[in-house]
Amino acid sequence: MQTQPPAIVLDLIEGPPVEGFRRRWRSEPDRSLVIGRGKDCGIQLPDPSISRRHAEIAFDGVEWLLRDLGSRHGCLVGDRLVESGSDAMLQSWQMIQIGPWLFRCRLDIPENRSGSAGSVTISDMQTGDRIRALRPEEVGPLVRRRLDAVLMAGESLGSAKDEAEAARLAVARVAEGVGRARVALVQVIDGELGQLLAASEGDGRGFEMSGSLLREAAAGRVAVLESDAPTHGYGVSIAALGIRSACCAPVRVGSAVAAALYVDAREHDPRADDDTNAFVTAMAKIVGLALSNLRRASLERHRAALEADLKAARLAQRIMMPPEKGQAGSVSFAVLNRPGRYVAGDLVGLERRESGRVCFYLGDVTGKGVGAAMLMGIAQSYLNASLNSGSPIEEAVKGLNAMLAPRLDLGQFISMWLGEYDPERRVLAAIDAGHGYALLRTTGGEISDGLGYGGMLIAIDPAQKFGRVEHPIPQGSTLLLFSDGLVEQTDSNNRQFGMDRVRAVLSETGDPGVLVGRLETELRSFAGQDHYNDDLTIAAFRFE
Repeated sequence: MQTQPPAIVLDLIEGPPVEGFRRRWRSEPDRSLVIGRGKDCGIQLPDPSISRRHAEIAFDGVEWLLRDLGSRHGCLVGDRLVESGSDAMLQSWQMIQIGPWLFRCRLDIPENRSGSAGSVTISDMQTGDRIRALRPEEVGPLVRRRLDAVLMAGESLGSAKDEAEAARLAVARVAEGVGRARVALVQVIDGELGQLLAASEGDGRGFEMSGSLLREAAAGRVAVLESDAPTHGYGVSIAALGIRSACCAPVRVGSAVAAALYVDAREHDPRADDDTNAFVTAMAKIVGLALSNLRRASLERHRAALEADLKAARLAQRIMMPPEKGQAGSVSFAVLNRPGRYVAGDLVGLERRESGRVCFYLGDVTGKGVGAAMLMGIAQSYLNASLNSGSPIEEAVKGLNAMLAPRLDLGQFISMWLGEYDPERRVLAAIDAGHGYALLRTTGGEISDGLGYGGMLIAIDPAQKFGRVEHPIPQGSTLLLFSDGLVEQTDSNNRQFGMDRVRAVLSETGDPGVLVGRLETELRSFAGQDHYNDDLTIAAFRFE
């Protein structure tokens, strides 16, 4: 019989309050769920850190996946950062961090699915057993009787270093409080027992409990089992095990039930009273708070460490880049660099030589995120050192290519445009290593794309040679270099910004600062957002 694929359920655990915001979303295998800032998203998250279409959750025929849709900051699935172009498999009870919101996912497995390997064995009700839900009025006065025990347990759990320790402490404190040996804390997965978190009996193997109690707890209700016929039963039933009474209480993390706290009494134990049931209920709440605090603290530590590392990397990149505006001899310039995420894979540099010549370059590393940024740092450091030493530009590019080509994987490369301006001869020597995005504007407003002639990419062939092409430059001309993040940025209708829009802005002004500013303004208006699909770098140079 063919197994029906599971639906997926997302529960909001915490995050900024939003008017009319739901706390639970469900998606069937034949439908995907898009998360983002856009109004057409299934889960709309109104925050500047969230991209218009940030991520998608979809079933690929085998498993549920979270796929990043080119967001700026990515998503956290468990402890893994999922960036653009990558995805992560989703499992029940996994935490998903998107901006300031924390979700927990659950696979809604059909009821006829058989238990998975490693699940705790359960026994259901037999004749003579009764299941009843504990009434709310039974809980309040009874909790007060064991207030001291609950407070001590709360203090103990508050010192737990991780969830495993919290589970062990919870079981130990409950066992002490009720005076019985059989106590367990288990995950609740689709109305069945999942992973055993802790048990009072050894490693908990074979720890059997009532599936009916579990379903009550999974539904968010405290349930107790009272048996009038402890000797009646067949096989491995509750009666055969000698279970006299039992209590199962839901453990909530946020609004969702994450686990069940289970206690039972055997034939030789006194029957559990409502005081015991109330104590178990109160302890379940304490455990839920402890787990929530541990998960929140873990996420905060992970996020803080990640942000600190990325900020440090971004600072290192900025140190290697030229200032946003400046003058290098007879060349005035303006530079804009906006990483698609925290760190950029674009590189841009400017070096003035002792001879008065000015070298500058702009390049784009394949890929996005941290990996591309690391390669960018290596390439930029090498180029800056090579140009500072006085090497001809063709030798600098040749050396960079020879260093990277044997070391990079297939499909990794750098496109780059590099030039050297000689103010005495008014000649610009250029190398286009597969970049192509270079436009020259004369004082009369004429635009030429002859400087972007294409060529072999860097890091493809270690023996590749790169030749320079010289161009006479009329006084007052402006050179515009940019990465593909400018022309390939899309709007809400998936249309690209394109070269025509770049040319239109360039035809209006040759002032580097004004030109770069207008291009960013036009791009932001076109994209409908202040962050972009890819790294964005624009550099303008005017030759006085």
